[in-house]
Amino acid sequence: MATQNLDMLKTQIHWPDNAGQTGLEEETISGYARRTGQKDGEVIYESEFVIPGDFGEIGAVLVENEHKNEMYLKHIVLNGSQMALLSSTVIHGLSQS
Repeated sequence: MATQNLDMLKTQIHWPDNAGQTGLEEETISGYARRTGQKDGEVIYESEFVIPGDFGEIGAVLVENEHKNEMYLKHIVLNGSQMALLSSTVIHGLSQS
């Protein structure tokens, strides 16, 4: 069964110096979302992440669709956080990229 690759990105990034280099790679937290069920015609995926206290605030979630067909992403809920991301976007499948 295909999964969805997820990366949590920080809100604070290191901007490049005049040479275009920061000397630092941005830390991301990676994981996978797996299908856990279906409700009201919508497929539900879930993932668990451990976010270190010094990571900072989540600024974005990068989603890579590993299915061969496109999918519609309605929203992302971050439990344990006061943030929910309304996405409403189509993510192309592997065969459509």
